[in-house]
Amino acid sequence: MKAEAELPVKGRVRLLIFDGAKIKSYEDYKRENPEPKKIRVADNLVVNVGLNIIASALNWQFVQNYNAGWGSPYAGQVNLGDVYGALGTSSTAPAAGDIKLTTEIGRAILSNGGVAGPVLTLDFFFGVAAAVGTITEVGAFAQATATVNSGTMIDHSLLGASVVKTNTETAILEINMTLVSG
Repeated sequence: MKAEAELPVKGRVRLLIFDGAKIKSYEDYKRENPEPKKIRVADNLVVNVGLNIIASALNWQFVQNYNAGWGSPYAGQVNLGDVYGALGTSSTAPAAGDIKLTTEIGRAILSNGGVAGPVLTLDFFFGVAAAVGTITEVGAFAQATATVNSGTMIDHSLLGASVVKTNTETAILEINMTLVSG
């Protein structure tokens, strides 16, 4: 008898827009705990390649202590590299097979990450000059660089309503992924 179980990943994103004169860095955000000027919350789709990355990272956590004794079959396979959050302007619905945002306008390197129970949270800070425009889509990328459309997509979300970020505003993209027993 073969036992099968699912471990779905559910996600939520929050995009918070602040006055750039008051919140100039991620540290300001954490220290001040400010009220955002604008906020958007939406469901988040962890895409197929993102699920592969999560599975590889979990596998590495389980086997890393035994890897050398097995002849190092997992050497170099799980380096997530730099993780970037990205903002875009398309209203195309996310799909499980997505590998990039439809119309990316800017990205920011990971500012903070943490785990509380089965919830992984990733925060990305966007300065005043980053991702200026009417934002409708967001996502995160592992093994990425600051170059638009680089890396392996982890997740993709379409905001319920667009939000404008000007060159006098900063933003925090908060991505939550929850492992749910199924």
